[in-house]
Amino acid sequence: MNEIKFPTCVIDNFFKNPDEIAEYANTLTYSKAPEGEFWPGVRSQRLHEINSNLFNFIIHKVLNIFYEPELEDFKWKETYVAFHKIKSSINLTNIHKDNVALMAGVIYLNKNGSIDNGTTIYNEKKEKKLILSNTYNTMICYDANQLHGSTNTLMDNKEERLTIVFFIKNLTANSLPLDRNKKFNL
Repeated sequence: MNEIKFPTCVIDNFFKNPDEIAEYANTLTYSKAPEGEFWPGVRSQRLHEINSNLFNFIIHKVLNIFYEPELEDFKWKETYVAFHKIKSSINLTNIHKDNVALMAGVIYLNKNGSIDNGTTIYNEKKEKKLILSNTYNTMICYDANQLHGSTNTLMDNKEERLTIVFFIKNLTANSLPLDRNKKFNL
């Protein structure tokens, strides 16, 4: 079992302008997983390649939950951010870990999402620990070694499940959040 370094965090109202972000997502070209990668649906090109401002905004906002830039020096690399669409006809509840990253996350961009098509976090026995609904403009991030999966991907109104997914693979910082917290353990 890998030790968890990041707590699970949920932020409502992630974007000030979520409608513009969702509209932008619908102007992009999407592709299936390349050989050797396994994920359902289609994803946009990586955001750092097509919209560095949006890429940097997302990663800065997520990391600012855990670090204060004025007080701590932190850097990231090998970070992946992309829009992700899954057709409603696919019902996927694949429980997995994203072992190639430190932290992973999802930002929901469906106005008609529900608890039934969000994200579920599991314990090591694959028992449900947390279920987050697919609530418009909500972000969940979690340690990539935490078991998780889509609650399911079927949308009530048959629209595509639209999200932004991100994976921070390499982070240089003085400490990781749950390592810092250990000094308070009894």
